[in-house]
Amino acid sequence: MTQLAPQTISLALHDALQQRQWKNVDGITFYGQKTRKSQELHNEAIMLLRGIEKHNMALLPEKTRRRQLENLYLQLGAIVSNPPIPERMLPWLEASVMITEDIPSVAWGTELAKQAMRRFKFMPTPAEIYTLLEERAQENRNKRAILQLFIQEPIYHPIPSPERPSQSEKGTCHLSHLSSQKRQEECHA
Repeated sequence: MTQLAPQTISLALHDALQQRQWKNVDGITFYGQKTRKSQELHNEAIMLLRGIEKHNMALLPEKTRRRQLENLYLQLGAIVSNPPIPERMLPWLEASVMITEDIPSVAWGTELAKQAMRRFKFMPTPAEIYTLLEERAQENRNKRAILQLFIQEPIYHPIPSPERPSQSEKGTCHLSHLSSQKRQEECHA
């Protein structure tokens, strides 16, 4: 499977997200201190979120999942303490394909195999493989939630301060909203 090109984020957006003190507690993302968000940061966050939803959150077809799980089974079988019996591969594979249908594409790939090889000393069950995939997918869901919260925040539009009259204008009358006759009366009163 080809890996997706990493999505880049500007330093300004990175800093804005970090300043909000994002926290993840039991799968729920909370945010703390808000900072002023410009239209440019808002637009960048929308583009990044669209990219995440289009590429990373897409589900893999069953054929692709099956091929990846088969490769993972063979790779793990070569290094674990209890190598699997070849007759058990098909049931393991069928169960793994069935329970991983809701795992987004971002959780799959070569990094999955690396993490599985580091984690498992014994041949994992399909449920253990699902747990590993779910952890990898949750990282991406958290990023998505952070961007969604950021996008929902209002955009900061600086309010221009009212212009103060200069010394020469202080003596003149600024009553443009009144009719010309009332203006003359008000100014000369």
